[in-house]
Amino acid sequence: RSKEREESPQDDLMSRAPKGYGRSLMSEEVKKAANVPLPSSYQDLFNLFKSCEQIYSIMDAAGKTVTFSMLAETVTKDTRKKFSLDHMAQLLEVYPQAYKVHVQQARSARWEHVVKANLDEDLSSFVTGPLLSEQSLPSEPILTTAPSLNRFSPMKGRPIISSSGVRVPSSPRKPASPVKNFQREVIMDGRRRLEGWRIACRVQVFRYLLTRRVNDAHDEFMKKLQLPVETVVPASPFVTPRDFHQNFRLEINSLCPPIGKAEMEQIPEEENVAGGSHQGMSDFIKILSETVSVLPKAVDDAILDLKSPVKKTVSSRGVPLSPAKFKEAPKPMSVLERIRARKAAEAAAEMRRNPELEEKLCDLERLLDKRNLALIFEIYRSNSRTSMDITILAERMGESKRITKDMAPSLLTRLTRLAPSYFSISTISLGKFFRISPDNSTKTQDTVESLLKEERTACRTQTAAGSLRSP
Repeated sequence: RSKEREESPQDDLMSRAPKGYGRSLMSEEVKKAANVPLPSSYQDLFNLFKSCEQIYSIMDAAGKTVTFSMLAETVTKDTRKKFSLDHMAQLLEVYPQAYKVHVQQARSARWEHVVKANLDEDLSSFVTGPLLSEQSLPSEPILTTAPSLNRFSPMKGRPIISSSGVRVPSSPRKPASPVKNFQREVIMDGRRRLEGWRIACRVQVFRYLLTRRVNDAHDEFMKKLQLPVETVVPASPFVTPRDFHQNFRLEINSLCPPIGKAEMEQIPEEENVAGGSHQGMSDFIKILSETVSVLPKAVDDAILDLKSPVKKTVSSRGVPLSPAKFKEAPKPMSVLERIRARKAAEAAAEMRRNPELEEKLCDLERLLDKRNLALIFEIYRSNSRTSMDITILAERMGESKRITKDMAPSLLTRLTRLAPSYFSISTISLGKFFRISPDNSTKTQDTVESLLKEERTACRTQTAAGSLRSP
């Protein structure tokens, strides 16, 4: 018996609301939108909208006029991501019924964007019936007069009897004036507010609008594949992650188009209350920098006379002397930066290594510097032979302590590759034999040695140039 899948918090987000109130009246498409995956850019925008809703609700409940600068500062602190006007334009592009943004003149003759939540048309297109929470309130007040309360302490004015039975008189006090009940009529506040249930609904609507864009991108992706009609899953508003193509899920960040920006009212040129142009400090400094002033010649001469002598800004060791020059000097590397630089240099050096070339150069060093080449010629001259078993020759070379017996066969093979005209290896039924030129005189030895030296010089030059390894 298979176990039923446990419902996630997102799946159960809409079903927990009481029926007939708020979130329970949202359409099924909006409820199912929580299951659709979003690309990273859409998810970041969704998190910004969610934080914007919560912060706006707090500011609006405090009776503040919510400006975009106030909202952006708090949202940035909450999400740790910069919230700019471009993000607000993207929010309005996805969910234009969420907010109304207009330009209003504030204090100091400054113009600012004022944000106002649209609570009239934000949910009307996404519910299956009228919201009971938005029904008209009763016209008659529930409570017409304030209740009368006995506002006195139960102990005051009463005699106190101690544990021994002695009656203690009460302390003298001033006569209390009677409390007059304020007769007033209770006035109900019927204004709509961005309450918790409405925030949850608006957040789900915003996610639903994002998932519609993801579904459109998936439809375009399936059209480009040109699959047979019988293999394509028909389009459905209740899209789940299992309905998406596997390649689309892997490349969802690149396949979903970026969200555009809605047109917003721009801040006009700053004007003060009197009607003149309002200039800030930056504008004033810009005007001064563009103004060309010509001083009299006598003033210029006086300025030259009053100038201090030119001081050195850099010492003989290259250390900056002035604070400005010292600030321009490169900062010393930290320990972590030095470790990373060393690791990067080691990785680059490792990529430039050529193991085959290094092994070849090592064999040449053994033949020339350790005089293994001369040892081979001496062995053949002493035995008056031109051919010898490789095993016997390796043992004879190992006895000289210049090279081990196990390394000798590979060195002999390298020698046949470097000088094939003078050395060769023949394989017969008796084993492998190393053959040398019949003319194994000293002159032949010098010729082979000069040939190996030229090959060693070429290998060193190639190693210094940095030959990259083949992948």
